[in-house]
Amino acid sequence: MQLFSTNRNRLREALVFQAPEINPHAFVQRLLAQEQTVDVAYFGAAGASIRGPVTQRMYDFVESGAILRIDRRDADVLVRTRDFKRVGTG
Repeated sequence: MQLFSTNRNRLREALVFQAPEINPHAFVQRLLAQEQTVDVAYFGAAGASIRGPVTQRMYDFVESGAILRIDRRDADVLVRTRDFKRVGTG
């Protein structure tokens, strides 16, 4: 009888789920960061489909001079190149 009781206790211990601690403030900050967007103009020779270096989202600039609203985190990286420029007040 002791053998079954010991196995049952081991099984219970194995099945206990430990949820990770969640910092609500950090969670809200991440959500807000995901929603922040800015306008970016593309000045390449032709249209291009660009994958955001941070978010991995696809942005389709149909022609040179096209302006898209993109995630701020992607924009921060893309505007360091000669083909992109931040426009507007965002």
